[in-house]
Amino acid sequence: MAEPGTTKRPIKDNPDDWVIVCEACLTSHSSEASYCSYCWKDVSSIEPLTKPESLIYVRNSKRKRSIRKWAKRGALYFMMLSLVGLYFFDRSAPPGLLLDQPLSNISLSQGTGVWSTPRGGNDGIGSFQDNQPPPEGQIRWENKVATQILSSPSTDGKMVFITTYDKEVLALNSYDGSVIWRVKTTGPMDSSVTIGEEQIYVAYRNGILSSLDKKTGSENWSKDLDDHIFSWVVVEDGMIFALTREGIISSLDASTGATRWTIDSNVQFLAPPTIKDGILVAPGLKRRIFSIEARTGQTNLTYLSRNAIVGSAAISGNIAILGGLDRHVRAIDITKKTKPMEKTVLGVWSQFFLWNMAPFPPAQSGTVWTKNVGHEISNAPAISGNRVIVTTKDEVIMALALSNGDEIWKISLDPGEVASSPTIVNSTFFVTTNTGYLKAFEVDTGNLLWKLEMDSEGTNSIAYSKGELYVSTRDGTIYGVK
Repeated sequence: MAEPGTTKRPIKDNPDDWVIVCEACLTSHSSEASYCSYCWKDVSSIEPLTKPESLIYVRNSKRKRSIRKWAKRGALYFMMLSLVGLYFFDRSAPPGLLLDQPLSNISLSQGTGVWSTPRGGNDGIGSFQDNQPPPEGQIRWENKVATQILSSPSTDGKMVFITTYDKEVLALNSYDGSVIWRVKTTGPMDSSVTIGEEQIYVAYRNGILSSLDKKTGSENWSKDLDDHIFSWVVVEDGMIFALTREGIISSLDASTGATRWTIDSNVQFLAPPTIKDGILVAPGLKRRIFSIEARTGQTNLTYLSRNAIVGSAAISGNIAILGGLDRHVRAIDITKKTKPMEKTVLGVWSQFFLWNMAPFPPAQSGTVWTKNVGHEISNAPAISGNRVIVTTKDEVIMALALSNGDEIWKISLDPGEVASSPTIVNSTFFVTTNTGYLKAFEVDTGNLLWKLEMDSEGTNSIAYSKGELYVSTRDGTIYGVK
């Protein structure tokens, strides 16, 4: 096929059989035209084509132009999508992805007789197995150290640590309850002490997180998290993890208090965090439970509940057990990850199920089992073997199977009596009640073994060390019970 050139070829046949095609707008003209009638370009130097040739030329030219146009648009769209993708990747990238290792490997204090958090340790299971004879309800010592205590005790076996509403942190001798040291703080204390190797960590209600020397109470460092803190912190591999009232999850260096990473979860927190094998579990008030990689801050699992979670998780293996105000106990595999768009898909699926247009939606990622126990739960569960002990807000204590959530036994306390979070020691578990009792029950049956009347309602958790219980009451008294 002839192509337009710079020199017109002689027209030997009828001029009406030849046309000139404008290279700019592809408009056809008679072979004698000098200017394009559409775009007024000079066409006098363009070589004429036969009419069949002109049709082929126009078709090919339009195809080439279309390819070039969409190639340019595709490149532009790709650049725009790449920028959007980079923006969202940057927003979702773990906040601690590029951080160096912590400056130390400080972790919780460990060893015989150590109960390093109110729930026994980082995993929050609230249980201990040893060969000591079980406590029998005999008060060995008591000491009224404050006008009011809201926190629960921790112990390293030699000292019992407690915070008070009188703006103090205290260390007591575990043998006789005498005060070893006491330190004034900047505000009332709701959260309990977390015991490290050579230091203790305390979160104040006004947002200050402090490291104190375990032997003297002198301050090593303090950090203002700029928000209220109502729960204790956890420590693992040189890092501290704290949850604030307005939803900030913070990781700090345990040796200096320097911030490593923060996450704004948009979920308020009252419950303390738990951590095991580098996975942090943070239960929130706005129907969210988070599973987070401790080192990087990568949120792997966002688990939806039906109501607020105000008690901490108990972690056994890779399974976290939580009770909620929605009357459910949940077992969640904290190693699982939320799939992309999972919450949106399940939300739409659920709506279609309600309209009888779809089958029952599948369980969300991480679900192992869910048990409706019919009672609101605001405390942390305790785990021993295949037993999960749960206390509720309305007089009921029950045992569930860790493997599948089946009910093993259920008992009721006296009318109006509500129990604290349970502490399990060997084959016995212990609770305090809002009526001022410390009670002991069999783990296997729920049978009451003994009860001890105290002067006031107990706080949320009981510490244990070497055959002895340590109990704090709301009137400011600490008890050592053998």
